Amino acid sequence: MTEALGSVLDFDALGVAGRSLALSAAVRERFRPSSSIETWLARQGADLSDAAVSEAIEVSLTLGELAGRDAESDGGAALPLAIRREILTTAGPEGVARAFQANPPRTRVELAFAGLVAGRVPDTTGYSRGELLALSVAAQWAEGLAGAAKVDAGEIERQMAAQEFVERVGGADLPLFVGREGMLHALHEIWQLRDRPTVMVEGPGGIGKSIAVARFFQMVLQSDDAALRPDAILHLDFDLPQMQRASGVDMTIEVVRQLALRWSAGGGPDAATRISRLMRALGRSEESTRSKSHSSEFRDSRHWSSPDDILAEALWIFRDMLKRAPRIIFFADSFERAELLDEVAASNVGRVIYALRQQDVDLMVIYAARAYRLPEILAGGQRESRMSVKRFTQSEAVDYLISKARQRGVRLSRSDAARANRNIRGWPLGLRIAVSMLGTSAESFDAEAWLALIEADGKTAQATLYERLLDRIANENLRRLAKPGLLVRRISEKVITEVLAAPCDLSPDINPSQLMEQAESEGQLFFREPRDHGALWHRQDLRSIMFPILQRDVPEAVARAIHDNAVAYYAEEPGDIARGEELYHRLCRGDRPGEVAQRWTMAAGQRLVGSLDELPPEGAATVRLMLGGGRSDGAGGLEELRAVARNRLSDGVTELSDLFEAGGVPETLLSPMGDIYALKLTQEGRFDELLDVAETIDAGDNVPPEVVARIAISAAGIAEGMGELSWALEFWQRAEVGEKWLDVLERLSAQVALARVLRKQHNDGPVRLYHFRSACDLLKQAYEPNSDFGTARLEVLAELSEILGPAMSQNASSYPGVEWPLLDLFRDLYPMFPSAMESRERIEVLAGLLGVPADQVHTPSDLDGLMYKFFNSSDPAEHARAVAALRSEVDASYAAVIERARRDRDQRSRPGSIAY
Repeated sequence: MTEALGSVLDFDALGVAGRSLALSAAVRERFRPSSSIETWLARQGADLSDAAVSEAIEVSLTLGELAGRDAESDGGAALPLAIRREILTTAGPEGVARAFQANPPRTRVELAFAGLVAGRVPDTTGYSRGELLALSVAAQWAEGLAGAAKVDAGEIERQMAAQEFVERVGGADLPLFVGREGMLHALHEIWQLRDRPTVMVEGPGGIGKSIAVARFFQMVLQSDDAALRPDAILHLDFDLPQMQRASGVDMTIEVVRQLALRWSAGGGPDAATRISRLMRALGRSEESTRSKSHSSEFRDSRHWSSPDDILAEALWIFRDMLKRAPRIIFFADSFERAELLDEVAASNVGRVIYALRQQDVDLMVIYAARAYRLPEILAGGQRESRMSVKRFTQSEAVDYLISKARQRGVRLSRSDAARANRNIRGWPLGLRIAVSMLGTSAESFDAEAWLALIEADGKTAQATLYERLLDRIANENLRRLAKPGLLVRRISEKVITEVLAAPCDLSPDINPSQLMEQAESEGQLFFREPRDHGALWHRQDLRSIMFPILQRDVPEAVARAIHDNAVAYYAEEPGDIARGEELYHRLCRGDRPGEVAQRWTMAAGQRLVGSLDELPPEGAATVRLMLGGGRSDGAGGLEELRAVARNRLSDGVTELSDLFEAGGVPETLLSPMGDIYALKLTQEGRFDELLDVAETIDAGDNVPPEVVARIAISAAGIAEGMGELSWALEFWQRAEVGEKWLDVLERLSAQVALARVLRKQHNDGPVRLYHFRSACDLLKQAYEPNSDFGTARLEVLAELSEILGPAMSQNASSYPGVEWPLLDLFRDLYPMFPSAMESRERIEVLAGLLGVPADQVHTPSDLDGLMYKFFNSSDPAEHARAVAALRSEVDASYAAVIERARRDRDQRSRPGSIAY
């Protein structure tokens, strides 16, 4: 064998047969010696000498020994890199080219290597992680080969690390990302600012917040401009239970761990040694997983009294590597999970951000959540930029459907995709479910049948499509347990047999292993948790949409049997996961707090935080109490129910009957939760019902005065959006009567609205002046630097900013203390025109109001630039045009609420349609 091995290494000493076989193996990513010699013999014909055949056999056997035991397996094996390079460099580029002529490249690695051999320097812009990995391997093959194109291995490694990171944040759909150009542009602009606002991305569950932010990360990490590439992106994912209750020190340790990973700034052996030493002192390795998060578990924790101490040490290492302040993006993802539990836990994030800023980090902070309870704390002393993620436009949705269909091998026409989205209406979750119904075969795909399923009658787009998907499951047993099975968070073979089989009336001869395989193949309905091998977990966004429907459709006896079986099963199973599921089902069936406490462990309880919305209000309050969470709004009372209701409404779900029942109040406007019912009516487009009752409602025993005032505010907004100004004025005046029960921001909004409606009625007399002055007084009360005005920011600025501009010096004396709050509100208004983010028509309308030709305004950012110029202009006409544009945006926002609700209502009432 030694002699044969030597002959292979001595490539020049081989004959034609040995050279050909050795080279064919060296240019192949994997090879099988038996297949290689068969192919070679077939090409040579009958005129072969015995010596050539003998050499060919000997070389093939030796190559197989070099490749290892798997050489003759179905997939073959690879040559060791040193042997491969020896053969390739000895053969030279001409020999390699001849080998590829006889055996054309097939795999990504072989194609990349052939390109390098030909001297082609690849442009890696837009490369996937797989393509980058293939190029990295090919570059190792080509090392030392004369004439081959050179590749920067460090740059390829950096790009691969960036791709791995953004795919982790954005998920499997990231390569097919479409749209959101306005949001991406805004994030890109903010990243380039010196004084950056805190970005707060908000939108319903499943709308695509994380994937949009991940696409922004992808853009900056792949930028040709080195100044735009961050040194690190820190991703704190609050979907992970251990993050939802982490202390400030624990979060900081996670930040340092991420800095030490491969998507950090890098820095050579000395830096790596120092980082490792720091991680050991903290009790973590760089590659450790985010498993547990209790400060008591970290060794030497007594030496680390605060996040500042830990970060000071870590960032000193990185500053020393970079020779400048690190440029870092901090992303708090699914942040509502932390806020649902405990204000203190949520504020720990702010503590870490503060510590980063204290270390002079050049920082951009991004939050993503369905809604924010305490935005003024999150801003951390910075101004805010709110970004609302909405449904896809028609063109974006069509592009998405076609791209996903193509990935599945299905040809979907634009007209069919457009027809489908007319029912789905751009909800990303609904689009993903529709994709799951496409199948994977072009031959079996029936466009009309697919559209018929999408266009069937339903309740909400996502829930209806999910139900249609469940109805199409071929396996009868899986179909029977599909909907009731959503009452459990995880499915395993034992859960099927011990928990679901009897309540779902499954056949006695069920094969749980086969059902699990079938379940995992049914579209994007499940995910696997790394710590829970052998189980599937229902996607949280689907369960949150379906849960109200499950409560209605699954018989109470079936639901109770599932919860009872689950408690009995998990009570006998070991581990935190089992204990967490036992607690979940105990709370769902209404066990008393004392019974829950007997089975409680902190680690198991932390696994419940992401499902608080699914629990009865008493159960959610129990979890918060047991975890030590503090809610300033009175957990367990009506405010608890209001918070859950607002989360549901933000997700497009208007089924709230269980919440009214839990609060012991009627589901009408004439109840202590009538203001929540008003929001439900607005979202469902039931304007007449809201307006009729709001006209006559008075505070009484069942309707507190603050609820009456908030119902009037909802009704006033509807009337104004419909253009009924007299009616709107009446409702705003009713809200004003009850304003002493409202908070200062609500009172400010009402006074601004009264001044606005009177102006639109051309009533600029003393009545409007009274409301204008009242609004200015309230603005001074409500304003603090970096305070959160939410949607009121635009309305206040649009109505009151007439006192600014060229005449500000003389007007300011009439309204002392107002000009600087208004200027701050203007500075923090970013983006200024949300209606223009996805609408060319609105861009043209606003350009016209600003007196600029539409063909000179291409993006919302162009509008913002014009506004900065005109708002501060010394020309009275230019300032007036800027004010007019802001007021147009207020009117557009009210009209958009009406248009969207009417469109959805009409869609629901039309036969063969889906609404949400």
